Amino acid sequence: MKNYIFGFIAFIIILTMYSCKGKLIGEFYLSSEMKAQIPFKGFEKIYFNTDNRTVFLLSGDDRFYQIYESSECINCRDYSLFEKEWIYFKDNLHELRLVLDTGRDNNYFSIGFDVNETSFGCSFISPLSQETLRDDELYHDSLVVNNKTYHNVFSDTLTHIGSIGIDPYPIRCYYSTGFGVVKIDFSDSTSWELENIEW
Repeated sequence: MKNYIFGFIAFIIILTMYSCKGKLIGEFYLSSEMKAQIPFKGFEKIYFNTDNRTVFLLSGDDRFYQIYESSECINCRDYSLFEKEWIYFKDNLHELRLVLDTGRDNNYFSIGFDVNETSFGCSFISPLSQETLRDDELYHDSLVVNNKTYHNVFSDTLTHIGSIGIDPYPIRCYYSTGFGVVKIDFSDSTSWELENIEW
C-alpha cells in the first residue's frame, strides 16, 4: 500500500511540474514600421537581368508569419514570445529569402541568397536606418541600377560558411525598402540587376 501511495504522490508531483507552464517573461513583436520594410505581400514575380542580358525570374511564395515561444533558461519553464515574418522567391537554381525576426535586444532583417543550394546571407538591425549600420553595411542615398534610380538603398557583404563550390558566387546585396533586392554583385565583377516586379 505504501508503494501505491508513494507512486501516486510522485505521479501528482510530476504531473504538476509538467502541467505548469512557466512565466511569460517578455513579448517581442514586429512593429508596422519593420513589417513595411519588406514591400511584398506574396506571389510577386521579380525579374533580374545580368550584364550579358540573361533574365532570371524569381517567383514569390506567400508571405508567412509566426509567433513562437523561446525558453529563457535551460532548467526552467519561463519563456518569451517572438515574432518572425518571411517571404521566398525562387526558380529552379536560386532562392532569395527576406526575413524579419524579433530579438531581446535587437530586431533583425536578413537576406538569404542560394545558388545551387549553396547559401549566402547578410543581416541588418531592423528597422533599417543609417544609425544602425555595422561593419561592411553601407547606406546609398541613391543608386542607379539598370538605368533606374533607387533611393535609400542599404547594402552588405553576402557571407558563406565553409568552402564555396560555385564560381562565380554572390558577394554583395543591395536592398531598397520600396523595391526589395535591386542588385546582387558576383565575384567575377558581374551583377544581377532588378529589371521589373510584377506586383
